[in-house]
Amino acid sequence: TDTSILIVVSAIVDDLIIEKFEVYPNPNNGEFVVDIQLNSDEKGVLSITNVLGQQLLEFNELINKQLVPVKLKDVPTGVYFAILYVKDKAITRKIIMR
Repeated sequence: TDTSILIVVSAIVDDLIIEKFEVYPNPNNGEFVVDIQLNSDEKGVLSITNVLGQQLLEFNELINKQLVPVKLKDVPTGVYFAILYVKDKAITRKIIMR
């Protein structure tokens, strides 16, 4: 059981690298803000993709606390994704465009 507890604690500590990752407003019309707060000196990469996985935008070198304004022009309504990569982690948020 000690090993199990250690694994759980390790997973929780790794997840705390990303303190906040929110998209608002959501749903939106193609203009939105991605609010990112990291708890480490690691740099993040934000990717905006469609449901087919095709990348529409990429923001590199994201650090600590950052508000990333996004304007997607001429994209159809539907579901998109904001994917935040930090170290070996990837966290996804669904974005609805109306």
